[in-house]
Amino acid sequence: MLIALILACKAPPTDTDTDTVPTPVHTGHTGDTAVVHTGDTGPDVPVFDCTSLQTAPFQSRRVPGARAYHGLAFDTLGNLVGSDGSSLIRVAGSNDASLWVPNSSSGQQMDYLPDGDLVFAHSNGNIVRITPAGATTVIASNVNAYGVIVGPDGFIYTANQSVVNRIDPVTGDRSVYVSGVSVPKVINWSPGLDRFYIGTNSSGGAVYEVETDPVTLEPLGSPTLLANTSNSWHDALGVDVCGNLYVAEFWDRRLWRITPDGDASILVQYPSDRYGHGLVWGSGIGEWDALAVYVPQPYDNNSVSEAIIGIPDRRFNAGLYETIH
Repeated sequence: MLIALILACKAPPTDTDTDTVPTPVHTGHTGDTAVVHTGDTGPDVPVFDCTSLQTAPFQSRRVPGARAYHGLAFDTLGNLVGSDGSSLIRVAGSNDASLWVPNSSSGQQMDYLPDGDLVFAHSNGNIVRITPAGATTVIASNVNAYGVIVGPDGFIYTANQSVVNRIDPVTGDRSVYVSGVSVPKVINWSPGLDRFYIGTNSSGGAVYEVETDPVTLEPLGSPTLLANTSNSWHDALGVDVCGNLYVAEFWDRRLWRITPDGDASILVQYPSDRYGHGLVWGSGIGEWDALAVYVPQPYDNNSVSEAIIGIPDRRFNAGLYETIH
């Protein structure tokens, strides 16, 4: 199945010259190409049409060699990093996996700091920093986090099924970022950073949002209910460039798409032996498709599944994109 990526060019009104020939850009799979209009004044940003998103079934596969338990991340070189249940494995491409950090534990979710170090929620409750060479140090102890994400301010945000903490990656100092949510587990922001989202383990599959200052990221109010999925135990929460949430739910083996207005629909129904966890979008480097989500399947021998959904992560291209609504 071909995935359509809509890109537009934004030439100045006074531009009367002949534009340069569009350059095809490979997005990770044969046939999945897009066109970036370069124009006379330099490259234009990609434009994504949020009114015509792809629907299931999606082109999907298991990624050979990749392993992941509850979390995944892509490093600055585009390598996929996950856990095989005891050690961290780095995968440059299909069947090109290597042991990176032995005896690191299964752990929970992970993300990369701006300096290229990995932040990893260790199974012993600590938040640890891992350098590209594999050296590990403790940032903060007894955090007991599941959800982990590095904010645009460079701070670490964690959800430990009690509160959402904000942690200084240098000093390890922590403060409560959001409270008042029943069993917060996975977290993320809207593309405009004016909303903070929280998936939970609470009954009824509650997903909450908090209004935030897009500059300081400070919460501007109390959490409010955005949507409900069919059941509880949210194990992933991604957000695309259009502001849609992607919430993986354990009990019903579903990946949900939730609009910014709170309309929830089933995107993927996994079979009985698969339960989606900490999904991430591809790096766009090599075979890792920026229009695909990569999802740990810990109940399927810690495998990783890929689904090409045709829309990238909110952090795509460092936020340099436009959307059509």
